[in-house]
Amino acid sequence: MLNISDEIENYPVAPPYGQWNWFEDADMARTYHQWITNGWPKDTHGYPVSYGGETYP
Repeated sequence: MLNISDEIENYPVAPPYGQWNWFEDADMARTYHQWITNGWPKDTHGYPVSYGGETYP
């Protein structure tokens, strides 16, 4: 996830913005990596997460 995030941000040609913003996807991939390795939050956007606090090394 981290490698792909770096590749997205360092891609030599910026893709056009449309339905997706690939740079935001790179940030979200880093967020998921952090949650998976360091523990999922207890809730996101005010909604409880059933696996909150679990880690997956």
